[in-house]
Amino acid sequence: MNAAVIATSSAATLAALVAITLFITGEIRRSRTAKKEARRQLVVRVLDVVDDVITLQLKPPLLRGFRSPDVDVALMLQRILLDLDKSELSISTWVWAQTQRLTLTETKHDYVLRASRMQGQLVSWHRGDIDVSWFDEDLAREPVIDKFSIPKTTAWKRAARNIPETTVLMAGIALAGLGLRRLLR
Repeated sequence: MNAAVIATSSAATLAALVAITLFITGEIRRSRTAKKEARRQLVVRVLDVVDDVITLQLKPPLLRGFRSPDVDVALMLQRILLDLDKSELSISTWVWAQTQRLTLTETKHDYVLRASRMQGQLVSWHRGDIDVSWFDEDLAREPVIDKFSIPKTTAWKRAARNIPETTVLMAGIALAGLGLRRLLR
């Protein structure tokens, strides 16, 4: 009888240990999956903002309402900080450094290249191709600019580059208006 009791209690103990092990394994798996999904959502949110910024930057100033798309990227930083672990905060610092350099670009081509590079690196981080140390190394090459402000020359150069497309847009609107006026007579 004692052997039966011992065998029964050993089987119950073994069953409890297996159940606990399965539960812990499942919780670890769920936690990893949730963290990976949160990282994916963060990257998708950043990609959406940068996509909108690139699209907006490619439009003539009259069509974008003279809105600076760089502000959208800067505002995104707080959302990034919200979702990152302490060990990943250098990623947010890196995004800020990239945003600073984005605002210093003078041509649309350079702007799109810088923004696309930012997107590519964040996707690579999400996929696991690069880790946080890559962002630290890149920050060593291109650190955050203390007391950052956009030089007036940069703003003027950007504005000057927008003059031809603004002129073409205004001429097109004027021609369309003249054509419409002739049609309505």
